[in-house]
Amino acid sequence: MVLKPLMDFESFVGISAAQGITPPETENVKSILEKQFFIYQQFARRIIFHQPTLFMKSLERVSFKDLILSDDFSMVDLARFLDLFLRPMEFPLKWFKDAVLDALAISRHGTAANVGSVGE
Repeated sequence: MVLKPLMDFESFVGISAAQGITPPETENVKSILEKQFFIYQQFARRIIFHQPTLFMKSLERVSFKDLILSDDFSMVDLARFLDLFLRPMEFPLKWFKDAVLDALAISRHGTAANVGSVGE
């Protein structure tokens, strides 16, 4: 499945290793790969949220996997998603920037819910 690395960290690590990135043998490399994984997950969420057709199909879905395995998610929808996902430095640059900020917050706090909070 093309989108499996967005749902499973181990699949993401496998794809990274296939592209020549060092396997997470050290804690530092694992931390970097986890941040990359969070960034791509958040970017995928932003695309679904901002792309109107994908957003409408995501309503009442409980997960990304639930969305892509649903009967109403078509190859055209996959093409819509991949068209934006594979070119983050073009039109969806602001979404990618926001995804990076969310991922950094998640890696530090475990959730992006408190990003705007001034008190701890």
